[in-house]
This record gives sequence, C-alpha cells and structure tokens, in this order.
Amino acid sequence: MVPSTVPRKFVTSWAADPSLLASLLVGGVLSGLTRSLALVALAAAFTSCVDDNGSIVIIQNQIPTAGMDGCIIPGSPTLLRGQGTLDVALDQNYPYIMYPLVQNRLPPLAGSAGGGTVEPNRVSISSVKVIVTPPPRPAITWDPSCPLIFDWPHSTFIDPSQSVAMSAQAIRPCLTEQIRSAFELNLYPTNEDQYVFFSVEVRARGTHGGSDILSDALHFPVRVCYGCLQPDFPAISQCGTTLPSEVAPGNPCNPGQDALVSCCEEMQTKKLICPVPPPPMP
Repeated sequence: MVPSTVPRKFVTSWAADPSLLASLLVGGVLSGLTRSLALVALAAAFTSCVDDNGSIVIIQNQIPTAGMDGCIIPGSPTLLRGQGTLDVALDQNYPYIMYPLVQNRLPPLAGSAGGGTVEPNRVSISSVKVIVTPPPRPAITWDPSCPLIFDWPHSTFIDPSQSVAMSAQAIRPCLTEQIRSAFELNLYPTNEDQYVFFSVEVRARGTHGGSDILSDALHFPVRVCYGCLQPDFPAISQCGTTLPSEVAPGNPCNPGQDALVSCCEEMQTKKLICPVPPPPMP
C-alpha cells in the first residue's frame, strides 16, 4: 500500500527506471519515509522479470550456505534476498557473487520413449550474461579493460521442469578496485545516511535444439560501501587481541558481501586481514 502523501506516479516511475531511483539515493535526495518507500520500490523493481513465453527463467538470486566442502547453493528457492551489499574497504578487492536459480519451463518429451532416449527439451547452459549499471552520477570513466557487460562462464544443463542454481561474479574484482578508488577520492559518500547502488542484470545463456537461447533478466541492486560491513570501522584492532566471541566471522562463501566481517591488522607488517584469523592452537 502506497501512502496517499506519495504520488503513485512517482512510485511507478521508480519501478520503471531503477537507475533513476538509485541516483536519487546516491545523491541524498531522499530521506525519512520517502527513502524507506524508495528502498521498497527499488527492491521490487529489481526482482526477476519473467517472460510468460520464456523457455528458461531466473526465479531469484539464491542465498548460499556453508558446508564441509565449501559453499552450497540450494537447487530450490531459498529465502529471498532483495538486495546485496559489497564492502570495498577490506583486505582485497572481493567480487560480488550472485547465485541465480534458473528453471527450464519446457515440457518433457522423452518420458514415454524408454530408457536411453535423449530429452529433446534439455537446455545446455554455457554462461551467465552480466550487465552492470553504475549510478548515473557522478559521471565516472570506467576502465575499458574491465567491461561492465560480459559473460561469466558456467556450464551445466537443465532438464524440463527442473531448476539449477548457478554462480557468477556480478561485480568483478577489477570493478571493485575502481569503486574503492571512487570512495577514496570522495566521489562516492562514505557516510551511512547515503547509499550507493549499482544495478546488476543477469541472464542465463545456452542452447536448445541447436539454437541459442537466453533467459529472462533478473535485476538485482547491490549497495557498495566503504566499511559498512565492518562492525568497528574505521577502528582496526591488532590481530590476536580480540576475543573470538567478539569477532564477526563474515560470509564464509565470500568475505566481502552480505554479512558483517571483523578485520585486524597484522602486528609486524601492518597488513589488513579479513576476516580475523582464528587464534593459534594451544
């Protein structure tokens, strides 16, 4: 329900042009109730855009879990993550990784033909097409050697009526490095009251029956920040001086995104380490 104090045409324009909304957030134009409504509209604008006639669709961006053998990406829908967060002020230039859940909506055709028959409606996926859109202001010249439109390789296949979770670096380390420089040059605000959003569009690319196929688009907002995932930023403790109970462990699948992470400074080299390493065994 949109309050009557906010013209519905504004909300409609936000949903139709997420980059406009992101620019308003970056510029600090929106505040209070209006900012809250804008964030709701932004999340709604960046959910999956499903083509009813599409053969393959992206349902959502999955939330991975940590397992004994590394990250586990569930093959069925998880809780919905409406937006992502990437902290660019860590010990290295971490990517922002997305985990699109792709569904093949074609009907099975080989079920009654007996074993060993190749399913004609199996879709072979080769990559994830990524388009990154920075905020429209300030105008920044991005390094052409790190293009904002690219394909991230990921090979798999999807049988009819089945879903497969994929992974792709949506914001690559080469772009993280440039975003970090933008913060350090004061081109982007570092205070918590102003948000900087990059919009990411991902599509699954593959083949079906010898023809190229491209899924619908999933639009996803990623907030980029300078230190927002570090609990005590800008204060940094020395490694070995913090109790384990006081340490934010970070995202086990990628320390740079979507979870609080504690960092420390190595005493001898003054090198930043994220997350804080575990204490040595006695």
